[in-house]
Amino acid sequence: MHPHKKNSRQYFFSVAWFMLSVFILTACKDVQTDTNNDLDIYLNKAQTYLKQHQLRSASQEANNAIDIAPTNLQAHLILADVYAQFGQFNRSIALLLNFNGIKNDFYYFDLIKNYQSAHKYFSAQKIFDTQSKWLQQQPERLQFLQAKQWIAQKKFSLAKKSLTKLLATTSNTYRVEAKLELATLYIVTKQSSKAIALLEKANNLSENNTLILEMLGTAYLTQKNYLDAEHSLVLALNTLPSSDFFSMKKVQILQQLMFALDKQGRPSEAMLYAKILADEFPTLNTRRLRYLEAKDAFEKGKLKESKQILLTLLEDYPQYKKASTLLGIIYYQKGMLKQAESYLSQEIDPELSNNRLTEIYAVTQLKLDKAGAVQTLLEGMPEAQYSAKTWALYISASLREKTFIKAKKALQKAQNLYPDEVNFVILQSLYFNRQSPPMHAKALALLKQRLDKDPLNELLQVTYLKQLLLMQKESSSDQYAQQLQNNPKSTLSTHLMLANYFLSKKKYAQGEALLNKILSKDKQNIEALYKLNNFYFVQGKYAQALTNYQRIIEQDNSQLKAYFGLINSLLAQKKDPLQAKKYLGEDHNASLLSLALSSWAVQTNNLALANELLTSNENTLPVKFHAYEKDLKLQLSLKNISVLMQNKEYIKARTALLEIIKDVPDELDALVLLAKINIQQSKFPQAQRVIDKLFVHIPNHQEILLLQASLYIAEDKIQNAILVYEQILSDTPKHLTSLNNLAWFYFIEKDNRAIKLAEQAYQIAPKNASILDTYGWILANTGEIEKGKEMIEKAFHLNPQDLSIKKHLDAL
Repeated sequence: MHPHKKNSRQYFFSVAWFMLSVFILTACKDVQTDTNNDLDIYLNKAQTYLKQHQLRSASQEANNAIDIAPTNLQAHLILADVYAQFGQFNRSIALLLNFNGIKNDFYYFDLIKNYQSAHKYFSAQKIFDTQSKWLQQQPERLQFLQAKQWIAQKKFSLAKKSLTKLLATTSNTYRVEAKLELATLYIVTKQSSKAIALLEKANNLSENNTLILEMLGTAYLTQKNYLDAEHSLVLALNTLPSSDFFSMKKVQILQQLMFALDKQGRPSEAMLYAKILADEFPTLNTRRLRYLEAKDAFEKGKLKESKQILLTLLEDYPQYKKASTLLGIIYYQKGMLKQAESYLSQEIDPELSNNRLTEIYAVTQLKLDKAGAVQTLLEGMPEAQYSAKTWALYISASLREKTFIKAKKALQKAQNLYPDEVNFVILQSLYFNRQSPPMHAKALALLKQRLDKDPLNELLQVTYLKQLLLMQKESSSDQYAQQLQNNPKSTLSTHLMLANYFLSKKKYAQGEALLNKILSKDKQNIEALYKLNNFYFVQGKYAQALTNYQRIIEQDNSQLKAYFGLINSLLAQKKDPLQAKKYLGEDHNASLLSLALSSWAVQTNNLALANELLTSNENTLPVKFHAYEKDLKLQLSLKNISVLMQNKEYIKARTALLEIIKDVPDELDALVLLAKINIQQSKFPQAQRVIDKLFVHIPNHQEILLLQASLYIAEDKIQNAILVYEQILSDTPKHLTSLNNLAWFYFIEKDNRAIKLAEQAYQIAPKNASILDTYGWILANTGEIEKGKEMIEKAFHLNPQDLSIKKHLDAL
């Protein structure tokens, strides 16, 4: 090869590479220029539409800008302003909090404005306290918003001083806003005459200002000057700018006008404005009436009826927060905590929610072992709003999370506010017990000190006994129990508590003696009789238990629990429960006995007998047991349907299920069975519709997620099924079915995680045939043939009828 030819080739490639680089750089620059041009166009359009009150168009352009420039602050501020004008302040706040770009003074001022508009003054104060460096860049705006904050905090003198100072400046930037805020201060402090004078003067200087006219109308309403209020509000309505939406401001003015006209005895004119609202929001009244119907049923204790109304209401209006909240409370009362959490979470805001509602949600979270979430929730709530229960919940959550510094501070504050509250003494003893190493002696001394002051407090008595047992001071706990038993001032509740203590310590003779002593003084003490039967059952004294149940029924023949106890006593003695009537007097309630026997028949899958008993019981049962009977009949129907499904009689099963669902549309067990039938019959779209409905009722419930996974498997959508099982395991890492199934699908997909999951499932359930089969087959196919075969042999021994296990065993 000649050297000059080599150099020529190198020169050619160098020039070519240089030209290509220039082309790429130019192209990149052109793309960036195009993007910047598009961004400027979107921003300018959004700003223009916003000034023209064309909010939907402004929203579209701002979203376009965010799509191409996710960290552009101006686009986010415009969109936040749009949401605010729709009255969606929480949406504005969420948008701003999720912004990941560079923040400045405009960002923080917008955040404060939206917090204040949403009445979240606690959050607004945090911005004032932490971002003063940014806020000081706009001193007049800071002065105005700080005055607004002080009015909300009832620091009226500070607010007035700040607003007066702002109005004295030569700048006109916040002049109108400052006058409106000063008028607000006068109205709040019941100086409406001053507010009216200020607003009328402002109106003369700035005619056709909607905000001034609306506030003037509000001020007149506080004075019950309905004619002038009407005049101002009509002017305010006429000065509203034309817009592409029905603004919240317009709604507020119309509602005030309706009130002013109604107070003047002009209801027909008020109805004209009501019609404007009805035409704009046609479903509003229907929705409200359905909610009131549900609320009325709830207040009358008809929880099932209320729940059914709310569920159908939420199908039509999924974002209806009032309905979600009431449904969450119903689920909480019924002990269905996951469902309660799901619905309450949509409405809970620690700054704005009713304290009782926040506490219910916090209790729900604690019961679901989500102490960290409770801490976060309550830390977002101003301490001034804390009740004794709120403090107790926060301390409990802090102790569970082992954030002892927070728990200690909270205990100090709570005890200063509520020095006589026993719960905080008990929580402090728990604080000592949870330390590392535990400070049991301090906890005991604390409890003893408080008991000396309040020796008859039953909660302290129980806690003190538990503390002694925790410290393995058996003799001391027995001595204290004896001391309480011998104390003539001890209450009946204390004695019943001691009976539980003796039962837990297996001191049966002592417990029986105590309860018999109670019964010698009060032969009709049914609670003591029930507790005595606990001792009898533990010791196998079933005949004595039977006698006690007879006594209870003689005293009160409406005690359904006693009929159940009687049946269990007979079963324990290997006697026929169907002969229970022979052991009862003539005064027993035959319909209640029949109901208890029906329940036993359903539980033992004697479905024919259950059906016979329930049929014979019709029209004779006391009204208060009708709901229980109805639920029992439903259980029986569902069990009968399950039998039909096992026999593959899907048409009959479907017909029976549809009858149940027609009567009780939200019966979840029926819907689950219907989804399963649809899957079995390969009616996949119908199955998905039922599953979607179930998710509305109980979002992200594990049983429904498993049903969804089954549908995906039937549709051969294995990747989707894998995602569902992964979702379940992220929440419940030891969920056996998910571990086993996911291990199998990982194995099919040649995912190395299969063996680890199969082993985890085996560690949890080493005697489960399906688990052994999955683990064994994966082992056998990943090089451990002998170990795998051993596992599958164990599986076959446990379940020789399973064809899949037999097939795997034959293959090895």
